[in-house]
Order: sequence, then structure tokens, then C-alpha cells
Amino acid sequence: MKTRYVIIPVTFFLRPIGCLLNRMKTVIWTVLLAGVICPEVVADLINERMERLHNACAQAVDSRIAGQDAATSMPLFSNLTPRWASTTFVPNPHFWLKDIRAQVTGIHMCAGDWTQSYGLMPVTKRHCLSCAHNGPPPGNVVRYVNTNREVFEAKIIGWINDHPGVGQDRVSDQKQAGLHPDLSVYLLDKELPDWVRIAPIFPKLKSDELSYLSLHNTPAICISQGNVDNTTLPATQLTPNNRMAYITRFPGLGPGDTALRNPFYHSVYTGDSGTPMYLLVGNTLYLYAVVSGAVVADQLPYINSMIVRANLTGGLPEAGFTVTEAAWPSN
Repeated sequence: MKTRYVIIPVTFFLRPIGCLLNRMKTVIWTVLLAGVICPEVVADLINERMERLHNACAQAVDSRIAGQDAATSMPLFSNLTPRWASTTFVPNPHFWLKDIRAQVTGIHMCAGDWTQSYGLMPVTKRHCLSCAHNGPPPGNVVRYVNTNREVFEAKIIGWINDHPGVGQDRVSDQKQAGLHPDLSVYLLDKELPDWVRIAPIFPKLKSDELSYLSLHNTPAICISQGNVDNTTLPATQLTPNNRMAYITRFPGLGPGDTALRNPFYHSVYTGDSGTPMYLLVGNTLYLYAVVSGAVVADQLPYINSMIVRANLTGGLPEAGFTVTEAAWPSN
């Protein structure tokens, strides 16, 4: 029998080896790129997204304060009743956020015997959020007012506060010990009506994103509950618990440009602990932080755990009330 030989080209063996080497080369370059180029690419992507957000926030604010007189357009109401003893409220027709007033007025309230005001923000139909070192105890009444001058009141029946005692010192001690954020949750005795808006929670920001917004003077909006430090409004309007919307520096790194949006710009007023800090993106107000408390999205697990505990004190089921962050704005 004659032996036959099959000649196999050398390339038959080299091609798989070449493919393997190419794949290894791809892996090596991927690793190198991830360590050298990708961080820069990622930074550019972050800056691009933050630039869009900054521009949207700046446009939303600057377009509304353009040509406005701060003294007449900052208050939410034109009848500035001292101590909020009256239940008759007249919306300020010159309010600089009047086109989205329904998002603002329904969020703010007073409590107690109307000798003090607190910045409680609803985060569910039955729960409000504030800072731990400044808030009303159970038994006090919370009041909401809408754009049609309707008034809704509810009683506080539960209060979760992990900072025992009173005063700023005990909050500082708790913070330094790393025990709890400066936040508290309140349980109401009945559900809020639909017209009381629950502001969407602005998504959690990374440190470099926060730095970008802060260093570029991205405007944040606060609602004063006392404005006792205010030098913009006339003395006749410096009444306790006067509600007004002012622009402040986005929290984070950098001093900010305090003259950029004067006289609407102010540092956070004395007595405004527990009031909301918003980001206005287009026509939507997002709850970003509790003044002198914490960034809301950063503390959602803790907030939700307090809600469960508040439910237990009020005889409500543990589940059914969960606070989540909103989707990223489509700015």
C-alpha cells in the first residue's frame, strides 16, 4: 500500500496563534487604556453631564429673576402675618417662582402654637423630613397652603430623632461620633392631599460632580422660615416665620460667587435649619438637601429606616412607605 502524505501549510498553525496574540494584545491595551486614558475620558463625560445640569439650573433661575425686584418678588405671600396665626394667606403676585408656585407653597408649613416655624418637607403621604436639632415634638400641628388659598392641617403623632437632648452641641457630638446624620422623620395623623406636592429627590452626586457644581456657582434655592438676618427686605417685612425664596451657593467645595445673583443671593439664614434646599432644573424643583442636616439622597437607607420605626410608633404597617431618588433629569 502506497503511503500518502498530506502537506499542511505552516499558516494553519500560525493563524490560531496570531488570533490568540491579537486577543492578548487587546486585553493588554484595554488594561493600559483603563489606567491611563479612560480616567480622562470619564472625567470629560462627567464634566459634560455636569455642564448640562449647571446650564439648566442657571437658566431656570436666571431667566426668572431677570428684571425682578428682590424686595417684592422673594416673599411667597403678600400678607406677611407675624407668627402665622391667621389661616388666610394671599399669594404674592410678584413671586419670582410664581409659574411653579404649586411646587413651592404646598411644601412649607408652620407648626406648634404658631410662635415658631419649622421647615418640615413631606417625603411620603404620611411622613415629613427635617433636621434633628430643630423640629417640633409630637402633638404639634403642621399646616400646608396651596395656590388656591386652601389650608390643610395635620397633627404630628410620631417623631424619630436619634439625637437625644436639645441644642446644637448634642448634634455635633453625635456627628463627631459618627452615630447618626442630623435628620429626623415625623409621622402625621392623616394622609396629605394630592395638592401637597412631594418633591422628587435629586439623585446622589459623586464628589467630583459635587465639586463641579459648587465651583461653577450652580444656584440652589432655599425657602427661609425666619429670615431674621435679611437685609434685603424692608424692616416692616422682617417678621418671624416670613416665607421667602432666596438663592444660595450650592453646597460643596469653593467659596462661590456671592455677588453673582445679588440681591437674590444669600447665605443660609439663621434659624433656617431643617428647611429645604432645592435644585431647579427647567420647571421642576428637586429636593437636594435639608439645610444644616444632610443631602437627602446620601441618607436614603437611614431615612427609610426611620420611617419604618415611625410607622411602628403610630400603628402603621412597616412597609408601604419608601423614599427613593428620582431619575436623572433629562436636561
